[in-house]
Amino acid sequence: MPWDTQSQNDDGKVLVNSGYSFDNKSDTTVFIITDSDDKTGHQHVVIDDNGNEIYNNWNDNH
Repeated sequence: MPWDTQSQNDDGKVLVNSGYSFDNKSDTTVFIITDSDDKTGHQHVVIDDNGNEIYNNWNDNH
């Protein structure tokens, strides 16, 4: 499934996608947050269908 751009400006952008957590057995919303000033990585956040944060980490760009 392609990423949707939720927000974008000079500071960075927020990409959103849906997913599924096999560990939690729930649908998820996945966010990738980039910072225009830091090209080395991005924030990766996953929220389950109850609004609980199940992943939040800074990852290197690949």
